[in-house]
Order: sequence, then structure tokens, then C-alpha cells
Amino acid sequence: MCIPAVAVIQGIGLAASAISAVNSANQEYNQIKTNARYQTQAALVNMKNARNAAYNEIQQGIDESRKEKIEKIQKSKYLIASAAAGGFSIDSDTNQNNINDLLDLAEINSKEIQKKYQYRANNYLQNANNYLNEANRIKIEEQQKTKNKLYSIALNGLGQTTSVAQRWYKNGSSV
Repeated sequence: MCIPAVAVIQGIGLAASAISAVNSANQEYNQIKTNARYQTQAALVNMKNARNAAYNEIQQGIDESRKEKIEKIQKSKYLIASAAAGGFSIDSDTNQNNINDLLDLAEINSKEIQKKYQYRANNYLQNANNYLNEANRIKIEEQQKTKNKLYSIALNGLGQTTSVAQRWYKNGSSV
């Protein structure tokens, strides 16, 4: 008569262990999800910030480039006005060459300014891609951790079931 009572007690113990394991697994699963969600969101926010910084660099390069051209054009107008006021011919080759050189220099400087800002923008865009890759990596790791945890719970449950079954047969009872 004691053997069936032992079997019932062991069965209740197994059920309690299973419920405890499921609750523990659920808590760990939720923690894994929460951490992964936070890290993914942080990586995506960083990616957006890096993209915005890249676009700001590009716009700043355009503005600086435009400013350079405007300054050189104004300077060329000043040279023309100075030459005319001084009685020099504006149409002379020397004056035209000076003005053309100044405008060519403005174009060269403008392109160099844009290159500098584009280089900075490319660095920000590379950082944005790195953050996006990090977000994807976090999601994959979270999926793997979740799968591993579920496998661990299943194997632990099987181990406990086997242990109880061995005790039942050891005590001479069969269910």
C-alpha cells in the first residue's frame, strides 16, 4: 500500500518540479526578450542618429561649398570694379585671367569642401550600417538563446521523468 502512495508523492513532486521549471523558463525567456528588445532599440536609435548626422554633414558641405563660391564671385566683382575705377580695361587678358583664375579656384575649393563633408558623411553612414548589423546580431542571438533555453528545459524535464520512473520501478511498482 505504501508503494502507490510513494508513486503519488513522487508524481506530485515531478509535477511541482515541472511547474517550477516552466515558471523559471518563462521568467528567463521574458528577461532575454526584454534585454534583446532594449539592445535592439538602442542600436536602431544609434543608427538613425548616425544617418541624421550623415545627412547634416552633406547639407553642411553643400552650404560651405555655396558660401565659398559666393565669396569668390563677390571678390571677382570687386576686382572688376577696382580695375574699372582705376582706369584699367576690364577686357584685358590679364584682368580676365585673374578673374577666371579666381572663379576656377572657387570651383576647386568648393569641390574640396564637399569632398571633406562627404567623407565625414560616409563615416556616419558606415556607423549606421554597423548599428543596423548590431541590431540584427542581437535578434539572432536572442532567438538562439530562447531556443537553447527551451531545449534545456525539455531535456531537464525528460531527465526528471526518467529519474522518477527509475524510482518507481526500483520500488517494485509499475504505472
